[in-house]
Amino acid sequence: MTLQDALNSLNPQQLSAVNYDGGPCLIVAGAGKSAATFCR
Repeated sequence: MTLQDALNSLNPQQLSAVNYDGGPCLIVAGAGKSAATFCR
């Protein structure tokens, strides 16, 4: 799997967390849920 493949497989919330560059953040994710909580 390439990096682009991995990025393409993310949902919008996950992609937002990956692309965030505004300083420290906390990402909480549960295994198998395909959901993440993204705190700025």
